[in-house]
Amino acid sequence: MGADYSFTSTGLNFDSGLRVDETRNASLITLDYRPVRRLTLEVGAGAFLGGSITVSSVRYAMAPGFAGVVGASWRVVDADGAIPFVLLTSQLSYVFVEGVPLGELGVTAGAGLSF
Repeated sequence: MGADYSFTSTGLNFDSGLRVDETRNASLITLDYRPVRRLTLEVGAGAFLGGSITVSSVRYAMAPGFAGVVGASWRVVDADGAIPFVLLTSQLSYVFVEGVPLGELGVTAGAGLSF
């Protein structure tokens, strides 16, 4: 079980000179389950705390709403001495704000060492 808070701030610059800025805040409670040693499944729910999108000095506010997430990670390689562990992860997030559902799918790979 875990508690998460996230803040993102992204700026996009286009060739035409247009700049779009986006910020988001969310807080989730998550539950992890490991059915086998190398696999972890995750589910979470919480609040999208709001954010904004700014285009050409015009700011559009994003109201608070529901946020949910499901994900999984697979440990492909175990750490062994100088060899790092390697994880493949995937996560699907869902936000429901003012009657509008928004979804996002992410797939990542990571490596690291345990101390």
